[in-house]
Amino acid sequence: MAELISAGPSSFATEGERQAATVLQQQLPADWIIICNKILPTNDDRSFEIDFIIIGKNWVFLLDEKSWHGRIRGDDEQWIRANGSSERSPLAKIDYTAKIFAGQLGYKVTPLKQGAHYVRGGVLLSVQEVYPQIHDNRATHGVFLLSDACQRLQKLDQQGGNPAVGQWSAKIKEALLHLNNRPEVPKSINFLKIDDAVSLRPNVRLFYASVEDDPTDVRHLLVYNLGKNPLQAKELADFYKQEYKTIKKLQSTGLVPDVQDPFIWSEDYLIVTITPPKGKSLKATPLPETREEFVQELQLAAACFKGLDQIHAQGVLHRALGPETIYVQSKQPAKITFTNFYAARMGTNTIAPSLDALSFEDPYASIDVAIGYEYATIQTDTFSMALILLERLSGTAITKLRTNVEGAILFPDQPRWSSFLVKEQADQLHELFKELLQPPDNTQITAKAAGTRLAELAHNVSNATKGEEGRILCKDFRIQRVLGQGMMARTYLVSNINYQELGSYVLKQFLRTEEVNNQAVAEYKALKGISSIYLPRIDFIFAPDDDAHILMEHIPGPTLQQVESEFPWPLDRWWSFAQHLLNAVEILEQKALLHRDIKPANIMLHESNNHPVLIDFGFAMQIGENKHIAGTPLYLPPEAKYGEPTPASTDRYAAAIVLFQTLTGLLPFTKAPNGQRDPISLDQFVETRIRRIATVLQRATANDPDQRPTTIGQLRDDLQLAFMALEEPVTTHELEKQINPWVDNIRSLYRNSDSGNMNNRGLDSEFVRETYIATALDKELLPAIFEQLPHVLFLSGNPGDGKTAFLEKVFEELKQRGGQIIDKNPSGWSISYKEHTFRSCYDASESHEHLSADEQLSEKLQGLEGSTPPTDKVTVLVAINDGRLFDFFQRRREQFFWMGSQIDQLTDRQAMTSQDVWLVDMKQRAFVSLPGEDEHSIFQPMLARFVQPQHWTICESCSAQDICPIRKNALALKKKAVASRLEYLFLLIHLRRQRHITMRDLRSAVSYILTGNKSCQDIHDLNEGTEIGTSLTNLAYWQNIFMSNNTHDELLEDIASLDPARFARPHLDRFLHFHQLESDALVRRQIFRDKQDIAPQRFKSTTDWMAAAKRRLYFEAAPSKPEAGLPEIKWKNLLPYRYAARFIDLLNDRIDPEAVLKNLALGLLRSDEVFEDVPDDKLSVKVSASAAQQLVVLKQLPLDDFELIVSAPQHTQLIETLPEMVVLQHKSGTPRMEITLDLFELLIQLASGLQPNAREYASLLEDLKPFKNALLLRETQELILIESEFRTHHIAQRDGKIIREQIVG
Repeated sequence: MAELISAGPSSFATEGERQAATVLQQQLPADWIIICNKILPTNDDRSFEIDFIIIGKNWVFLLDEKSWHGRIRGDDEQWIRANGSSERSPLAKIDYTAKIFAGQLGYKVTPLKQGAHYVRGGVLLSVQEVYPQIHDNRATHGVFLLSDACQRLQKLDQQGGNPAVGQWSAKIKEALLHLNNRPEVPKSINFLKIDDAVSLRPNVRLFYASVEDDPTDVRHLLVYNLGKNPLQAKELADFYKQEYKTIKKLQSTGLVPDVQDPFIWSEDYLIVTITPPKGKSLKATPLPETREEFVQELQLAAACFKGLDQIHAQGVLHRALGPETIYVQSKQPAKITFTNFYAARMGTNTIAPSLDALSFEDPYASIDVAIGYEYATIQTDTFSMALILLERLSGTAITKLRTNVEGAILFPDQPRWSSFLVKEQADQLHELFKELLQPPDNTQITAKAAGTRLAELAHNVSNATKGEEGRILCKDFRIQRVLGQGMMARTYLVSNINYQELGSYVLKQFLRTEEVNNQAVAEYKALKGISSIYLPRIDFIFAPDDDAHILMEHIPGPTLQQVESEFPWPLDRWWSFAQHLLNAVEILEQKALLHRDIKPANIMLHESNNHPVLIDFGFAMQIGENKHIAGTPLYLPPEAKYGEPTPASTDRYAAAIVLFQTLTGLLPFTKAPNGQRDPISLDQFVETRIRRIATVLQRATANDPDQRPTTIGQLRDDLQLAFMALEEPVTTHELEKQINPWVDNIRSLYRNSDSGNMNNRGLDSEFVRETYIATALDKELLPAIFEQLPHVLFLSGNPGDGKTAFLEKVFEELKQRGGQIIDKNPSGWSISYKEHTFRSCYDASESHEHLSADEQLSEKLQGLEGSTPPTDKVTVLVAINDGRLFDFFQRRREQFFWMGSQIDQLTDRQAMTSQDVWLVDMKQRAFVSLPGEDEHSIFQPMLARFVQPQHWTICESCSAQDICPIRKNALALKKKAVASRLEYLFLLIHLRRQRHITMRDLRSAVSYILTGNKSCQDIHDLNEGTEIGTSLTNLAYWQNIFMSNNTHDELLEDIASLDPARFARPHLDRFLHFHQLESDALVRRQIFRDKQDIAPQRFKSTTDWMAAAKRRLYFEAAPSKPEAGLPEIKWKNLLPYRYAARFIDLLNDRIDPEAVLKNLALGLLRSDEVFEDVPDDKLSVKVSASAAQQLVVLKQLPLDDFELIVSAPQHTQLIETLPEMVVLQHKSGTPRMEITLDLFELLIQLASGLQPNAREYASLLEDLKPFKNALLLRETQELILIESEFRTHHIAQRDGKIIREQIVG
């Protein structure tokens, strides 16, 4: 816990600030120091408030806390809040403060001057949950969320800085404690409740307040610090009252907010109360999306200039105009409010020297004001207003219009207004701004004149299409309205006067008749024969002398250009748009077409689901055609030269720019004066995933064509990998890459391991010996061997059953008891112990050196030949499979007559005292247990051995620990619930009885589940690559278990057939389908036990994500909360078996077999497609059926004559077993039917209404036939006759008579 120094709880301005202090104290290291709420004075009598000063080991961090709610966006100049207000970038302010702070601190602690830079500024957003979109290079390392601030600060502290900070932290602390505390924020002032406080300028704070009895009645309090010196207080008060006096003087104009008389508070502060203006700042007001809205925008611009003229008429200069100082109350009619009059000048009264001391850098200021406020004039105000409106109307950021206040204005090549104006009107607007910003002979027009010309332009644009509605074009089409107009063409929404029911169309009218043939024909040829949701349908082209020229499908919705104010888009929205746009361009690629003018203005967003539709194919051409370059220069690749053929990459290049714009709100490059395109820095983007995606898109817009993707498919794949990438993990200290040898050992158990199978047989390695689990073989059989000394022990089974490992256990036991080794080689060993010889044969099916398999086994059995019991003191332990065992002694009967006869009478442990030949059938071995019998499980201790914490300690010091799926898998599989559900899967496979699971199978499967056949180095490589997100997510244990299509592991492939993703669960599926967005993450987290989301964006498709979610839910579902609107999730119900639990309870003697017998009898009847109700106290089987006569005959047998018994393996005391099936049989013993899990499931489902005619049930239905045939052979006194599917008759023989009775059901 860090040391926290503050003036007490009341010193915090907001609850967010107090909460931030608590979190910083609790989560930062103990040797760090946090100093709260200080004032940094300067030599020129200014001061700066600092919320948090944090002293680390290499850096001193200054943090400005903001308790801001809602969406935040901005750039290096302005930040816009959710309420529409905007203010100077707090990041810029704290960065400026950090420079002053560093100079002062270095003067007080001189050793700091000898090292590198050591002060960093940042903004701490204490209530935000997602990072804001701030286009500022400083944002990457300068904007923090409270949730991860401490981790990031510690990581930054390790990057550069000055070690003297840590060495001299006590001296730094002492120096900073002398700084004055920031004034406390009162809870109320004069019946106004203070809700928040921010620093506006040095010594000026803004209190956000509301009337105590009415929270909706909001006030802004400008709080001016007058200082402690009474001589200076009056001078400061006069200076600060200038803002009040200015607003008061302008009150009659209606252009300023209401203001109340200033008053002194707490002796040291002057307070001015202002009613905040209505509406949004111009900076926060959306850009126009339609031609009509652009007309309103021109009217608004005219109102701004006219309002400025009114202010000047009152003898006031604003001197600090910016888009954040103008509030838009309404657009129709245009009504604005001016704010921030702190720099204003009235008449000849000047406060310029005091203002110059503020040292603000204003990007909208003219060069004169930048030199000094005393040089401000009416013309400098008009210049600033023109620059503000040029930025807005052209859609070009201020940083692109001028690189600095001394630079010339760079007018954009493709201003936004060109989409709304014809060429003549566009030229007029361009000329107006040139006269305002670059006046010839310094004869700038006045604000009043500028307002008048803008109003006239708005009037002309509005009237240009007035009266168009209702006019008939091309004889048959009535204009509904004008959709848009540019320099090349005008588009109309029309309907066919003869066929109104066909709905609306679009008619395109080229304004230059000479373009009609070229562009209309090109557009028609390009789209003819292509049907796609991404392309409009063209219905007809008209002659050049017609009223209009192209009739096409109407695409309802805005253009992408019209929604540019919404950029950057949230990632989930962007990703959906990106996939659709790439699909659209890919369709053109497949048709060998180039659009040649892809840009936001030529992309419609269909109102149905916002998918993009490419429009304006006037420049379209076939790839390979010899056509000169055409299109919009900004979106053309740099190698495209006018007068030369069009590059084939043109559409891909343009699409990448569009995707970059929608992702970031910026272009991927800046244009240098020489025409070169320089990539912008991506460090300004805080989110790792956005930087990854932006990197891909910047590569797709590289100046060198060879660096770009060669197809849309390649670009899509690159974006997909970047989009699905994990966020960079944040670690609290520098860590090195580690390689855990335990991982390699576990991986080697996998039968198809890329690293080999060194640990897959016997007890050959230390790892195998350490992970060996003692079983009944060790606890029962091993002691029995030494007690009884049988002549022969045969261990029969399949490869991997553990036979070799057990033989080596016997060898170790003999050595430990003092046995003398006679021989040991790859075929086995021989040991003498207490005058008794023990021999082993590892595999009786293999030859050894010059001996054949038969010769080797005969040699091992030496001394046991003949027809009488042997007298040699010898015990031979042989690993052999069943077929080989019986074949050998059948062929060698004469040689081993006594032993062969003994094999015919093999028995279990209870009779071993009278037997000299033993056989243990390892195929009956069960490595899993029934629920509730964990003490019999081999699987659970085996898994626990693999995930023992001491073997994973090295991972805690590994740089990949936060993302390593192998480590995460080991941690998860330590949990009892997860391990039990994994064992349940293996239990189901065991109960299917389709495969005998060996110990090698089990260890191989668990190896793959843990490691995914990956090594530690593989994880490090993936962590450093671009496909980290996809690859690591797919290595989670719940993916490894079920996604085994390419593992070639039969056991894993069996488990994959239980994959929850393969089976519909409607309630859960609907929930997942409707909660795919990033904004749904909080809801999704609730369905997982650990409240950790599994993001859809990590997967290539919705299907893949839903599959992964269902797999993880099988293991990690939270307790169901249907009342909270969450789906009810029961983990067993995610598997394909509905009645497996009932079958297991039957095996476990937890339910009465009689309770199940009737259901099985009914299922047996339904298997013959007999669905009529019959008496349930009988076992019915179909004798015959005639479709023609609609007649079915059933034989009935008393159900009481049958029984259902649990069948357990026999003679198995020496190995772990479990009951695997139930037997339905006549009490006489025949007929009988063995019912496995799958057959039980089918019969119970048939009894519940399942139809038996599905193809997948055919093999199981065949298994029923022998039993049903045997039933038909049994005598009975009763039949059932079903007539026409609804009349049922009971036929019985009584007293020598046949009696028929109709059954009424």
